[in-house]
Amino acid sequence: MFWLPRFGWAVLLFLVQLSLGGILTIGGAKPDLLLPFVVYQGLRYGAVAGTISGMLCGLALDMMGSGPIGVTMLALTIVGFTVGKLWQEGPFRLHWPWATMLLAGGLFEQIIVFYFHSRDIGLPFGELFFRYGIASAFYTMILGIIWFLSPLYKSK
Repeated sequence: MFWLPRFGWAVLLFLVQLSLGGILTIGGAKPDLLLPFVVYQGLRYGAVAGTISGMLCGLALDMMGSGPIGVTMLALTIVGFTVGKLWQEGPFRLHWPWATMLLAGGLFEQIIVFYFHSRDIGLPFGELFFRYGIASAFYTMILGIIWFLSPLYKSK
């Protein structure tokens, strides 16, 4: 029962990303709506919850995506684990972890995804990452900050 509400939010975000993904794309920047969910799970519940959330959300995105299977799962799993580990057991605490972790997680995810996509389609990694990856990471961070500032976010 503990995972049921979180699973429902993940499914809802996944469906929104699938249905509105094209509408939310600006230029070449496409936000990842499940990344803020994975970062939140890692910050709020720790490394294990972040890892499991990242793995399941990444696998769902990989099954619906056009890239090599397992790439987004790998990236989101590492992001979820790292965020949870740094926040709970790291030698430092960030004053504003939400935006910082979202941007770092988004950049890391884009590096992994565009590395494998560039190898798959034969285009240079740097061109793809600098044109689309950085913009997508910042776009995801901005949407995550809007969610953080909205009434939907509840801090206990």
